[in-house]
Amino acid sequence: MYILTITTLNPNADGAYFNKWLYSNYPTVTGMAYSATVKLYFSSEPSEADKTTITDKYASLTAADVLVLENIIKV
Repeated sequence: MYILTITTLNPNADGAYFNKWLYSNYPTVTGMAYSATVKLYFSSEPSEADKTTITDKYASLTAADVLVLENIIKV
């Protein structure tokens, strides 16, 4: 098992949106935990490029991403 820890919390990030994106793009994800940090659990260590992509995606999330998810759920 591998744990990727994101230490800088994004106040605009929505866990549900990010979780769905993560599970859809990285099948080795086994879980996640949000507290003072974000801990992402993988069955095997992702590549450095994947770690960067995941961290960058989380950091770039905005409130607009949440609106997209809400519209998808309501339809």
